[in-house]
Amino acid sequence: MKVLLVDDEPSLVQLLGQNLARQGHMVESAGTVQDARLRFGQSFDFALIDWTLPDGSGLDVARELLELDPKVRVVFASGYPLEATLMPLHLRDRVRVLQKPFLPRALAEIMNNWPL
Repeated sequence: MKVLLVDDEPSLVQLLGQNLARQGHMVESAGTVQDARLRFGQSFDFALIDWTLPDGSGLDVARELLELDPKVRVVFASGYPLEATLMPLHLRDRVRVLQKPFLPRALAEIMNNWPL
């Protein structure tokens, strides 16, 4: 799978990127909304996006990514509890949420059990 990691915590991006690469996934990473947008020309199967980024919202990244490719699977990662009411109705069935901190196996479980 080709995975986009969007998070402003370099240590988390490095840990997850290495873990995903060991599992055979190709990983691209971005630390900001702008960095993520620069990668939108590529096709991704899966995206893990931090809810809060230094230059904007992970929700904006997800909306734009899903407009370009409705089949991409998006997981939001957040250090704050995300209430379902914060998620726009049209996205609620198309995304998942992981509460930080989480173990890499929690991400792997979502990736492996979310049908294409």
